[in-house]
Amino acid sequence: MVHSSPQNKRYSYGCAISRHKSFLFVLLCLLVFPAYVYHNQIRVNLVRWDAIYANWPSIFYLFRPYTVYAHVFDLVFILFMAFIGYGLGVLLLRWIGYENVSLPSVALAIPFGWAILSYVLFFLALSQILNRMTIALIFALFLWASYRILIEKWKELIRHWRAWRNREEKRTHELWIYILLIAVAVFFAFVSSLMPPTQSDGLRYHVTVPKLYLQHGGFVFLPNIAFSNFPFLIEYLFLIPLAFDSISGPKLIHFCYFLFTLILVYRLGKAIGNTKTGVLAALLLATTPFVPIFASWSFIEFGLTCYMVLGLTICVELVERLRDGKWESLRKSAILLGIAAGLAVSCKYTALTILFFFAGAVCLAWIRRVDHSIWRRVKLAGIVLAVAGITASPWFVKNAILLGNPLYPFARNTFPTPHWSEFNATFFSYHAGIKGNLNAVRQLPIVEKVVDFLTLPIRITLFHGDRRETDLFGAWPLGEITFLHGQFAWLPPDEGFGSWPLGAIWLILLPLILLDLRWNRRMRLHLLFGAFLFLLWAYTYRDTRFLLPSLAVIAPLYGKTAAALLEKRPGNRCLFLVVILYGLSATTGLLFMPRTYEPWLVVSGKVSKDDYLERVTRFEHEPNQAFRFLRENTKKDDLVLLHGIDQPFYCPNRFIGADWFNTDPLIAWSWESMTVEQLVSRLREEGIRYVVHDYGKIRQYFFYYRLFRLPPAKGTALLREFVGMERTRVRFPYLYLEWQNRFQQRLAMEEDNSPNIKVLHGLLEGRTLNEVFRYDKNPTDPHDGIVIMEAPSWFKDEEVLN
Repeated sequence: MVHSSPQNKRYSYGCAISRHKSFLFVLLCLLVFPAYVYHNQIRVNLVRWDAIYANWPSIFYLFRPYTVYAHVFDLVFILFMAFIGYGLGVLLLRWIGYENVSLPSVALAIPFGWAILSYVLFFLALSQILNRMTIALIFALFLWASYRILIEKWKELIRHWRAWRNREEKRTHELWIYILLIAVAVFFAFVSSLMPPTQSDGLRYHVTVPKLYLQHGGFVFLPNIAFSNFPFLIEYLFLIPLAFDSISGPKLIHFCYFLFTLILVYRLGKAIGNTKTGVLAALLLATTPFVPIFASWSFIEFGLTCYMVLGLTICVELVERLRDGKWESLRKSAILLGIAAGLAVSCKYTALTILFFFAGAVCLAWIRRVDHSIWRRVKLAGIVLAVAGITASPWFVKNAILLGNPLYPFARNTFPTPHWSEFNATFFSYHAGIKGNLNAVRQLPIVEKVVDFLTLPIRITLFHGDRRETDLFGAWPLGEITFLHGQFAWLPPDEGFGSWPLGAIWLILLPLILLDLRWNRRMRLHLLFGAFLFLLWAYTYRDTRFLLPSLAVIAPLYGKTAAALLEKRPGNRCLFLVVILYGLSATTGLLFMPRTYEPWLVVSGKVSKDDYLERVTRFEHEPNQAFRFLRENTKKDDLVLLHGIDQPFYCPNRFIGADWFNTDPLIAWSWESMTVEQLVSRLREEGIRYVVHDYGKIRQYFFYYRLFRLPPAKGTALLREFVGMERTRVRFPYLYLEWQNRFQQRLAMEEDNSPNIKVLHGLLEGRTLNEVFRYDKNPTDPHDGIVIMEAPSWFKDEEVLN
């Protein structure tokens, strides 16, 4: 009889747990993945296999010579920015005295260096000396200051490359497959980043505001674009390529932050487990269906994610060294952590909350240790908060001085907030609450709020699509069974998470991660920070793309769990690859869809940028038809009033317009005008030469537009009543339909009793101004297109006088 030792018992117990986990993984794959495919493929058609089959040969257009010489300037320019950022980042690290070979030098130095560039441009803009020449001089100065570092580090990189080639660790074929899949996702993101920007938020303010700063030679207050007063760390970087006429440059900058994030996630995964863990962590993030395309847009989310993950990397190191580290080295790490946290806050207001998480982690983590007193930890936490506050302070100080509100346009009940009315604040809160039915959640009893939170991971995975205004049913929380047309039917929830699909693998592996109790302190900190960011997302703005920081933070834990499940288990590997490949296929299908995206044609020159913007893409091509007319038939100094156009990036003229959340200037002027003649006089006072009116966009947001154009007191009261019915819309759709019919009648009565609406109609539809251009999207409908109207009479008089 063979007696097992305690060690053998532990080994047997571990194998049993492993078998149970493997069985649970297979079971979840068989349950979750078919449901994911059903809802996303049969109902939504997430992967367009027909588009892939019909258009995949177009990828070979990329190998035309045009692809190289048309984009060589953009590529060389972004490489030059990377060199400058690397040199500045290394100088900053040396100035602090921080040295840690465990962190990747590229992903550590360049984000810090680019932040320095952004702050320099910020102060140039405030000094009103922002132009192409000053930017070129700043670049030359920074290159001179850091060229020796570049030469020195180049030799170091060569040594690292040789060491990597001569590594002792063997990379298996399986690992190379995972690396290849990451490369495919990165390739998609890179090609897409070479396209002209066409995305809503980017054209609204991310690239439009930097373009306006360049036109004015520096900072200018934009009262009708409230988001221009947000922290603008990444947007000031966009100034650099835009100053040299590179409209793809901002997209490439966001793509670079995507690369830095992948490197940091890989290193965090490797620190938790091994190389395979790190590669799997990066793979899970890179192949999330929306991530490669989103990474190529001129947005700021990957910049925010990069600085948050960078802060976590430094925080983990600082907490782990509390036992043995000397005070001087701990102080340097705290300073760098404060800088990273401050840079995250400089990307977005909501990142303010992470300051307290990092400070709390430093102050309270592993309080049982006696090597350092609690007061020393409090002192380190104070350094983190102080340095973060100093780093992020320029954006808040600027707002406080210019607007009286450091958090503009928020906190309007505490600080004066000009140009941001109560209606604007209510509408912004309502629109943010549409995502994930958050408005309805706020009106629920506590038990249902708990159910909502617990079911969120399932719903954001299976039901990620946007809420459509024409839908009446918003079932709660996983859909409802109802009796329709003589039979029972299941109505899926329509919650509007933003149509940013997550891969099924995130939901499949989540229970396995939560069941794993054998974690070290580093892994617990990952879980706490990831859960903290998830809570922040769940109760602020439930758009799935804003989950990126949480996904990046939690990815190393997923990588470790996946590595254990896939170890010497071919069946698990096959299931894992099927789920990953389906998610990557969703990205591929969208990239190949004609008249929607298809970057291969425009990047390779088969379709010109103008034709792409005006005819191919479905993003706002009607305004670009009008912008071409303005570009070819007007002067740049002719002032244009944009009505119903909130994405003016390609407008070639000086313009007056408003963001989606601000009140349109023409509507605001109508409140002050009793007749059409008075409104025309206001146009003359403002110097408006052309009015561009987008009927199609107004029709798309018709209900909201109707509320906006009411006098503020009436519009705010109706909007609050509308928000108060969100729970009824979700829980009792039939009652909501009856109420909505009555609400529409009341709204129509308020419109009839509002003289300013008659004035607006008289100006836009009464032929008061001369129509010089019309683009009819639907020729049978005269109110489904875009119109340019000219106000020539007073300008002719002025020309005669001159």
